[in-house]
Amino acid sequence: MKKVVRLTESDLVRLVKRVVVEQSSGYGFLPCKNNETISACMKRNKITGRLMCSPSDRQYPGQDFYKVKSGDTWDRIMNDVLNFDNFFKYKSSRWEDFSKTNLEANPNLKGNKTAIQAGDILKLIPYTD
Repeated sequence: MKKVVRLTESDLVRLVKRVVVEQSSGYGFLPCKNNETISACMKRNKITGRLMCSPSDRQYPGQDFYKVKSGDTWDRIMNDVLNFDNFFKYKSSRWEDFSKTNLEANPNLKGNKTAIQAGDILKLIPYTD
């Protein structure tokens, strides 16, 4: 049996806006402006999460802020999000060096890469030549 849902135009607009906000503030890279602090970006975009870097860290070219997805592990983020395995052999000394650089960029993890949880906000520094 089919169900028919009737929506007013304003109901439809409100629904679409809510979906857009959920998609943009969901998981993955955060939509921060260049030179914007992470705390201001989170407030502007109504993003919540446990901040692993400093609230005063700014968005600059060559670094991004990432909201951890359910099921993410540190190694998965390093390989799939930052593509370290395309540049270095997995778990090689160079891979470990760049992984450590990212771990140090998130002092609230206290050096424990297994402490990440879904919803955490990480500062990620990609590999550059």
